[in-house]
Amino acid sequence: MNKTDKRNQFADQIEAYRSDPDLLDLSGDVAFMRALRDQVTATITDPGTMDPTTVRMLSELCDGIGKLVSRYDAITNKTALTIPQFNQLQRELITFILTLSTDDRERCLSTLRSTFILGSGVPAALPEVTDEQ
Repeated sequence: MNKTDKRNQFADQIEAYRSDPDLLDLSGDVAFMRALRDQVTATITDPGTMDPTTVRMLSELCDGIGKLVSRYDAITNKTALTIPQFNQLQRELITFILTLSTDDRERCLSTLRSTFILGSGVPAALPEVTDEQ
């Protein structure tokens, strides 16, 4: 197969994936990564003499499998938030927090910061809100 044929085949594969009606199905990717991991580990005869590069690659591969499985689980269980959904949630939470009394607001912000719901997006200080507002 010449270079042009390989490029065309590759382009066809990309288009097939782009037009996949179940684009969020990552099970094939997980299966591939696990099979690759198994192929590499099958070649190891003495773990004590493994090349540090191979150890690092296997570690990263296993970490990647775990992250991909986690993403797949979030997608299939509909528990993942999109970036726009998260940003909207963050805006609405901050808007709500601003309506609270000063003590309640500080307690709420402290809880949110400690559970990283708003992460670094929580302003260091919000405008003062009096109980009369």
